[in-house]
Amino acid sequence: MGKIIFNIHEEDDFLLGFGLSIGFHLLLLFLAIALRTGIFISSNSVQKSFATKLRFLLESNLSNSPNLNPGIMEGKKLLQKSNASVAAPVPVSGELSSPFANADTTSLTQYYSETSLNVKLKFPVGWTYIDQNVKRKLDGVTFYGDPQIFNPPPYVHLEVVEKYLFNPSRYTEKAQNSNYEYYYNAPEELEGTFSQTIYIKTDIDEDFIIKLIVKGKEPFYRFLPSFWGIVQSFDFGSSIF
Repeated sequence: MGKIIFNIHEEDDFLLGFGLSIGFHLLLLFLAIALRTGIFISSNSVQKSFATKLRFLLESNLSNSPNLNPGIMEGKKLLQKSNASVAAPVPVSGELSSPFANADTTSLTQYYSETSLNVKLKFPVGWTYIDQNVKRKLDGVTFYGDPQIFNPPPYVHLEVVEKYLFNPSRYTEKAQNSNYEYYYNAPEELEGTFSQTIYIKTDIDEDFIIKLIVKGKEPFYRFLPSFWGIVQSFDFGSSIF
């Protein structure tokens, strides 16, 4: 009799456990269907909420745990670096633009031309010039602004130089086009007067140096784009503007 009672209890425990298991799985299935169909909350909201909580937990753990795996720490640093690079792009080194990229020719409405070397260039409206010749050959020409407007006036000086005097090591920058090579350094300043010097290397017997001199930093940099326009307009020979 005792054996029969024991078997009955054992069978009841099995049925109870089986019933609870089925009930638990049905509950999980119901919850899954409910979440899927949006009975309680939309799928997007669940995903966003879950993602937010997961991110918070990960960042909290990464920041506060004293015994982090070195690989995890390195991953965090790379993530932070990646985010920083997206927020503030760093210019690629070595991609320097041509000095003629910002040249301004809008105010260069007057033309200079001479016959000994057939030098031609444009210069600003309202300016004038003085030629310097040696043995009926151009040695230099100075362009300057109206002294009644500028005090002291800015000026541009073009000088004819001998090729054997050229030393490229004296210059840090170089630009070129189909006709000439241009060598120059950064602008210089002496007692409040700023200057920019360009060496123009040609394929004839003479080279040229063209120099801008302006009193004051702000006027100098304001006129600098026009100066590069003057340099860009420089030519010699039989071609015309």
